[in-house]
Amino acid sequence: MDTVEQRIAQLEQRLAQVEGALERARRQKRAAWAVGACAVTAAIIAATATARTAGATTTLGAQALTVKAPFRVVDASGALVMQADAAGIRYYRGRVPLAGFREGPAGGQVYAADRQGDPRALMFLRLQDGQPAFVLTNRAGASAVTLRSFANGTGELAVEGLDGRMTRLGTDNGEMALRFSKGDTVQARVGADKNGGILHLNAEHGPSADLGSTQSGQTTLQFLQGNKLLGGVGASGTGGLLQLNNATGKKMLLLGENSNSGTVGVYDTAGQTKILLATTPAGLAELNLLYSDGNPAVQLAEASGGGYFSLTNRSGVARVEAGTLSTDQGIVRAFGPGGFNYIRGRKASGA
Repeated sequence: MDTVEQRIAQLEQRLAQVEGALERARRQKRAAWAVGACAVTAAIIAATATARTAGATTTLGAQALTVKAPFRVVDASGALVMQADAAGIRYYRGRVPLAGFREGPAGGQVYAADRQGDPRALMFLRLQDGQPAFVLTNRAGASAVTLRSFANGTGELAVEGLDGRMTRLGTDNGEMALRFSKGDTVQARVGADKNGGILHLNAEHGPSADLGSTQSGQTTLQFLQGNKLLGGVGASGTGGLLQLNNATGKKMLLLGENSNSGTVGVYDTAGQTKILLATTPAGLAELNLLYSDGNPAVQLAEASGGGYFSLTNRSGVARVEAGTLSTDQGIVRAFGPGGFNYIRGRKASGA
């Protein structure tokens, strides 16, 4: 009899312990909700697998546990904590879905929502190339910020703006670049390649401008209409250069330096030099109006004795010349039927 009474006492003691544990759980609802969420997370792999293939099992310790979707998890008060069904796995707070897992058109998605259950972020979105991306969306569901990687090991950060505008930071055609675009048109780009820094500005209805470095080490500012060069300013270790082209990209004017000093060239639509202003190796000024074959038609130059003027035939042979002699006398000669005829300055009669 004493043994039975002892057993009854032991059972009453164990019952009191269980009731005490239940009472503590009621006083700690928030802690119980968190514990329930953690326990559910431990079963996500099994729940996701059984949502696709009924009968799949997960081994926990020495027991085989099978969880079959759809199912719900509640806390000690009966409030919904988690739900798994064909739409995915969702975590709740006061019946509002705050986070979850789901399948998107391009792969798995992890999302978070605000207190009203409005999705605000899509994370690790699998894209068509199988690479992950982190996406923040606005309340309309459109992408606002995207951080993604590519199969070649590069990455990109894209920020959506108003009116179809976007800012991108990442690799662009082998360049590290910060790009500002509207629709499919890049309006500005700041970047760097193997030659140095690059700045690109693109007007919506006009020419674009590029500032950068060439492979030869020159720094250039170019103005383009599409892929046609309209003009450019360059600089190298030996000096500067200015080039102006027509609408088809043909060179019309060139202003730069040569081994002696400055040079100005004016060109026709065929690309031939028509006017050339330069200095000679001796440092004397020279202006040439040229035929299409490059021979001078008119030459105005500085000579040792003074100024020099020449008109030539198509072969570039002088037929009219005028200049100043070393005696400080002016002279003109013209080629006629009998050869050259000369006109030399003389002292005026009666002077």
